[in-house]
Amino acid sequence: MGKAWFNPAELLGIAMVLLALGWLAGVAGQAYAPPGDRTAMIAQGERLSSLLGCKGCHGQDLAGRLNFDEAGFGTLYASNLSRILPSYSDAALDRTLRTGLRPDGSALWEMPSAMFASLDPEEMRALTAYLRSVPPTGRTHPRAVMLAGWRYEARAGLYRSAAERVRDEAGLAPVDLGQDHARGRHLAMTACSECHAARLDGNKAPYRPDLIVAASYSLSEFRTLMRTGRPTGGRTLKLMAEVARDRFSRLTDDEIAALHGYLSARALVP
Repeated sequence: MGKAWFNPAELLGIAMVLLALGWLAGVAGQAYAPPGDRTAMIAQGERLSSLLGCKGCHGQDLAGRLNFDEAGFGTLYASNLSRILPSYSDAALDRTLRTGLRPDGSALWEMPSAMFASLDPEEMRALTAYLRSVPPTGRTHPRAVMLAGWRYEARAGLYRSAAERVRDEAGLAPVDLGQDHARGRHLAMTACSECHAARLDGNKAPYRPDLIVAASYSLSEFRTLMRTGRPTGGRTLKLMAEVARDRFSRLTDDEIAALHGYLSARALVP
């Protein structure tokens, strides 16, 4: 027989290296990335978490908080993401965010999963990297308590779970105006659809306007609206003002221009 390429000691060393690399690649279900890339990814994910409203519901430290506690209706907490995420693989977290269903099949409530379903894979990876970077804090909150009022509204379709909203909005999307407006359309789907519906044509209850109204704004006026929530005419928009300050103020000038361009072009479609 010819001389072996490796002696047993060398093979053992190689095996240990491979095991170490496999551990690094699999920690908490995350894909390994060089430190510099990971830092940039986390920063991107942190910005996304603000734009998407994660911090608005779950708090700046993602420790969760009481959503509502109503007699005869029920109690709902926004989950403590800093505590529960370690139990999710990246794949399970992706499915939960996009479908509105936990791995055990139970439904999320007040979670805009229909909007999260529009995130592209790179955005989801960045968001996941950020969420995993937040140190555990606070306590784990109990699951929702559904009382008679909640159960009645759920049966009647008056109050829908995140999974039901995903189901009902499957296949619905704002008009595709081609590659020139692809970026603006994606921003609308991942930033505006939560309030203004999947097709951006608004809601009746609670009232949210069709975003055709954006065409009446100049780019400068639209930038002011998105950063401060102040519309033309001096009106007061309470919810939009809150969302603009907390979320949309993180949009870049280029992103606002792309969004305005798409919404303006959409308004011209018959």
